[in-house]
Amino acid sequence: MNDKLYRDIGKRIKLARRACSITQERLAEMVGVTNQHISNIEVGNKAPSYELLYAIAEKLNCSAYSLLPAESSK
Repeated sequence: MNDKLYRDIGKRIKLARRACSITQERLAEMVGVTNQHISNIEVGNKAPSYELLYAIAEKLNCSAYSLLPAESSK
């Protein structure tokens, strides 16, 4: 993965989280990580593990594939 991909994934997670009216703090609690970790993912400083990506998707009622940029899900 690269920095642009991390940022794109983070933006998609942030949009999905906001669409569900969930705070970073609440999402972090729901998936068992720190608020700082969610923040780092959303700004593209870190990439979520596959397990965390699936957990986030489940809590946001979307598919993990919808959180990946189009070129990544091909």
